[in-house]
Amino acid sequence: MQRIYYKQKGILLINFLLSSLYAQLINFPTETIPIMDLVASNVYNEICNLDFNNQNKQTKKIQVRLYELANLSRIRDLGPSEIDKLVCIRGIVIRNSEIIPEMREACFKCGVCNKYEMAVLNRTKIIEPVDCKNCNSKHCFELIHNRSLFSDKQHVKLQETPEHMPEGETPITVHLCCYDDLVDYTKPGDRCEIIGVYRAQGIRLNPKHRTTRTIFRTYIDVISFTKLTNKKTNSNNEDSIEQEHDVKISDFEKEIIELSKNPDIYNILVDSFAPSIWENEDVKKGLLLQLFGGVSKDFSDIGGNKFRGDINVLLIGDPSTAKSQLLQYVHSIAPRGIFTSGKVI
Repeated sequence: MQRIYYKQKGILLINFLLSSLYAQLINFPTETIPIMDLVASNVYNEICNLDFNNQNKQTKKIQVRLYELANLSRIRDLGPSEIDKLVCIRGIVIRNSEIIPEMREACFKCGVCNKYEMAVLNRTKIIEPVDCKNCNSKHCFELIHNRSLFSDKQHVKLQETPEHMPEGETPITVHLCCYDDLVDYTKPGDRCEIIGVYRAQGIRLNPKHRTTRTIFRTYIDVISFTKLTNKKTNSNNEDSIEQEHDVKISDFEKEIIELSKNPDIYNILVDSFAPSIWENEDVKKGLLLQLFGGVSKDFSDIGGNKFRGDINVLLIGDPSTAKSQLLQYVHSIAPRGIFTSGKVI
């Protein structure tokens, strides 16, 4: 009986410690997450040194990623009470910016004695040294970009999902900041669950003065992305489901291959697109081109960016010409399609 009592007491103590750690993580993520990164990096380096007999002297920094918080917040419910706290939201990615290099550590060179000095990022600013400790010269430093350290940064715009949006309301967006390996992790149209730190930044009246306005801009520093899918699997019959899925895919591929050999495939696709709507063949061809998309271009080999191959279509016409019906049919086919209307009910 005494062993059982001590065991139950130990379980209660562990649950209490985990709940207190979770509360600290939610309320003070700016202080807690760097400590977790440091501990994980130290443990990893110790294991590597033991395994390789102290041959691997290069240390590696590990970033801890968090998933599946207990509470899920809506984008329109984020307020002042969530500032500087860890939040979990869901939405649809609608825009990605190009990759922005952000300086983390700057290297300055003295113009008199050629001594190098490093300056670390402090509160989003890097302060240039004033005095040289070697020759005591003042205002003699110049920035050396080749020796400075940069990290990748990307801005992402997230829009709330239609199921979380009240009827008749316009969707609300939130600004996300992604760093390092989270850059280019998502594409526009992906449904994601985001965990990050909700932050507020003051707007300065003059960049040279410290006076700020009473209105703050809010954004989220992303810690982890989780792409959401509608696939549901049963753990009890995984083998049978996979076999049936493979059979269905193989039959479907055979039908597609046979259709591709048909010389009249273009007209077949036009006739099968929105068959309840007569005529408008040119409009249907344009919408079919948008559904199939174009060719994605990648210029990363020559230092460029990636460009999506999606085709944009502007549909203009007189009232009662089946414009909305055609778009609703596109919405039913496209997996990432979202149908919106300007009508307020």
